[in-house]
Amino acid sequence: MNWVKANWVIILLSLIALAALPTAMYFSGNMREKIRADLAKRIDTDMKELNNVRVQYHLQAVDGTKLLEKSIEPNAAYTQWYRDQAEAIRSRTGAVSEAALEFNRADHGVLVRDLFPQPEPRAAQTKPLEFAAAYIRAHPAMLAAIRAGEPMDPAQVSAMLTDYQQSQYERIRNQTGKDPTEEEKAVVANELRALRVQQYQRHAGQFAVYAGPYVFEGVPASVPTQEPSLATCWDWQERFWIHKDICRAIDFANRDATGGVPDSVVKRIVKIGVRPAPYLVADGRGVTTAAFEAGTDKAPLDFSRSITGRVSGPGSNNKWFDVRVVRVELVLSSRRVPAFMDALAATNFMTVLDMDLFRVDPVEELRSGYYYGESDPVIRAVFDVETVWLREWRKDLMPNDVKGGLGMLEGVGADDPFAAPPPPPARRPPAGAGGGEDDSRPRGRRRPNEDG
Repeated sequence: MNWVKANWVIILLSLIALAALPTAMYFSGNMREKIRADLAKRIDTDMKELNNVRVQYHLQAVDGTKLLEKSIEPNAAYTQWYRDQAEAIRSRTGAVSEAALEFNRADHGVLVRDLFPQPEPRAAQTKPLEFAAAYIRAHPAMLAAIRAGEPMDPAQVSAMLTDYQQSQYERIRNQTGKDPTEEEKAVVANELRALRVQQYQRHAGQFAVYAGPYVFEGVPASVPTQEPSLATCWDWQERFWIHKDICRAIDFANRDATGGVPDSVVKRIVKIGVRPAPYLVADGRGVTTAAFEAGTDKAPLDFSRSITGRVSGPGSNNKWFDVRVVRVELVLSSRRVPAFMDALAATNFMTVLDMDLFRVDPVEELRSGYYYGESDPVIRAVFDVETVWLREWRKDLMPNDVKGGLGMLEGVGADDPFAAPPPPPARRPPAGAGGGEDDSRPRGRRRPNEDG
């Protein structure tokens, strides 16, 4: 008992420890179950969230359209496949873009070096005049390259036929001692008609298409006395490229014409006229200035202005390309008009916007020296052709005046005192004799009309 009294503290603590053990075990068990339940709940929530995670897979076309969209759980195989396809699209897009650039740029060098975008100060007066001379000289050479030739002079043919007629009448007088009878005159007249056709036929077999330098609108007859502005020179340069492409397309359409004009698709070039440039004012020397346009990621479309939707120039916000329309008037095979249109597309970015067709009187044409053959019916066609020129390869050549007129110069705003709206678009000239029409009429394919 004395020991108990002496060690009561130890005994009390021992009793407390013995009592606390089951209590601690009870509470620790409950806590463990709660922790386990909380952990299981958290794991379950995380698994559900993980299972609900989905990845949006898609490919993107050149125009921004999404392709092959798919929403699934993360998948390494899918991720790699879509990555490979996207890289393939980028690679092909780059190849196509480069091919398009080369197609548009091919064989379109400048006529005179060291003029664009700005000549050296010491050549500022001589280079534009040198360019004007080169521009004028280039067109006869262009026609020679496509085997073009001019018709025989009807006066020359008539003089030859008159000589033949007189020689035949003289032969009859020498043989009979009398003037030719009406029957003999009729025989000579038939010979004259056949001889006329033979002369024109022989001449037409020597080349592929009738044309002379006069068919090109906007080409000076001689070098101007005053040097043209750089903007005018640039307009001439672009006109030259367009003239050249139209001629190349005609040559491509006529590539199988081994028998001369009668075998050709395009038998005569009547006129090639490019519409005025948007950056030139009416006098052809002054330049408009347009507010800077940064452009859109995709080329804008406006089908109210063109059946292709392609537009350019001030106000269009198009930084990718420039559109210039050219009117082409031809006499060609009525059965092979599509061959010429295909040749345009094969030559460059050229599209027919409108076509007017007119009948041709072969007899009247023959009186003017044009022989088109007897087995291939012909028509006169007036085409409005859209030509597209990518800026990527041209912008470094453009004079600053031209860039300013097209809204390509940064720092020029709508409030700039030098910024002015572009001139109103020029109305189309009449389609030609027998085909004069107002440009305000609806555009589209036309039925053949009687010429004159």
